[in-house]
Amino acid sequence: MTDEGGVSHPHRPPGVTHTRRALLRLFVGSAAAIAAGSAVTAGASGLGGAQPIHMSIGGLAADGSPPQPPPPPPDDRYNAPAVFSHGDRNGNRIYLTFDDCYYPSLVSQAMDIAEAGGARLTFFPVGTVIPQHPDLWRDVLARGHAIENHTWDHHFLSTLSNSDIWSEMAHHQEAVRDAVGTGYTEAFVRPPGGDGIFNYQQRIPDIAASLGMKVCMWSSDSSGWKIYPRQDPAAIDYIVSNAMADFGPGSIVLQHVLANDIAALPRLVAEANKRGLKAVTIPTGIR
Repeated sequence: MTDEGGVSHPHRPPGVTHTRRALLRLFVGSAAAIAAGSAVTAGASGLGGAQPIHMSIGGLAADGSPPQPPPPPPDDRYNAPAVFSHGDRNGNRIYLTFDDCYYPSLVSQAMDIAEAGGARLTFFPVGTVIPQHPDLWRDVLARGHAIENHTWDHHFLSTLSNSDIWSEMAHHQEAVRDAVGTGYTEAFVRPPGGDGIFNYQQRIPDIAASLGMKVCMWSSDSSGWKIYPRQDPAAIDYIVSNAMADFGPGSIVLQHVLANDIAALPRLVAEANKRGLKAVTIPTGIR
């Protein structure tokens, strides 16, 4: 699929377009993805055979180079106030979260799967998708799931000015209020790619706090986006294995609304129940 100008994006459905600035970022991110795909083989991760790696939309580092994928740091990586990578490690709650949300039918499918196992999800949609399907987002809340902030159009925040960061977050809040009503308030923001937190900038949580939000990161990443669109059994095993890297009390599991991550969700919900963990929304369990 392609955006205007013929620029492709692996996560974005037809009809969702980029701003000019996002197009430039996407072009650079696509080049990085091609380079990464040529250097990384699926055999190294147990998938067998070379597979391309589809990178998320990225911004540019200060020196003009594309950003590097964040490392998997230890559990205590965040000491900054108002930044969470996990919840209470002594309880029985776990948090299954989904980013981007470009595909409304998959959002609904994820809710069906979760509810069948007594789980509730937290969605971090990109702001641009919310006005397109307001009924969907009202349904998300009516069914007991949560909507949190993933910025308006998925820019890497460390590349932006303070005023642009504020606008990215505030515009998302406004879109949610317009869609679901003024009674719902987002409590958390997740910076796209973890940018501005992995490469820590205090201004990110500070600006979030000015809008009444904390920063929500994650403790395990399913990495389904790396092998999208594969949905074969080995790919699903890979996604589940990555999620299980931290899958216990307080864990925040990152997934994306992509078909392969949704295909893995029944196993994650079943595993949570098997371990006596209750999958709840981020605002339900983290303050």
